[in-house]
Amino acid sequence: MPAICIGGIVKKILYLVYDLERYIMQFLLISMGVIMIVHVFFRYLLNSPLIFTEELISICFIWMCMLGSGYCIHHKLNTRIDVFVNLLPSLVQKIISVFSDLFCMSIFIYLLPTAIRFTRTQATVITPALQLPMSVIYSAFLAASFLIILRTPFNIYETISGTRILKEADE
Repeated sequence: MPAICIGGIVKKILYLVYDLERYIMQFLLISMGVIMIVHVFFRYLLNSPLIFTEELISICFIWMCMLGSGYCIHHKLNTRIDVFVNLLPSLVQKIISVFSDLFCMSIFIYLLPTAIRFTRTQATVITPALQLPMSVIYSAFLAASFLIILRTPFNIYETISGTRILKEADE
């Protein structure tokens, strides 16, 4: 069976998405810590709590979790019963992995149209403190869906071929 070659442009796009995702998650985590420190400072030391900080931390947390799901798919950390699967022959492990990836991707493809419609409807609903459209929060699911749907075919390719596509990015 001839090997499929992943082109240079595709690899560059995958590296760009991978790096962007990591940097955004790092930024969100650091932002959550800084915002929490500012929140505690204003609430307990100045006796003047900031209204928007809890909402902003929640939004950062939601986005970080959703982006983290795409990150987990990249590192093949999606839910599976490794104890059972590791006892099986290598070929059966690959088959289970491919079916697991296909199942996961099909769920996100199935949910995507509904999520898009729901996110659009939430554009008119405003958050209480920050006055942002709720679609900003719900679009995190769309971003996660995009990442999962983008990465799953490459995971399947890696499972079947036994080679990693983004070797340097994993280190």
